[in-house]
Amino acid sequence: MKIKMAEIHVKQLLSKLKFKFECPKCHHKFEAKFGKNECPNCQTILQLEPKNDWGNLRGL
Repeated sequence: MKIKMAEIHVKQLLSKLKFKFECPKCHHKFEAKFGKNECPNCQTILQLEPKNDWGNLRGL
């Protein structure tokens, strides 16, 4: 039960996280978040998901 609650909490935190992202189509930089994003320049729809890999946390 605690693991499930922690997983929900992490997903909530990630949904609020915003970062700079470069559109792969037009190379416009904009503020994005995990989930569905639309490039404000070319209207390309991007679905961004975090990697499910604890190895990415090394060095923190």
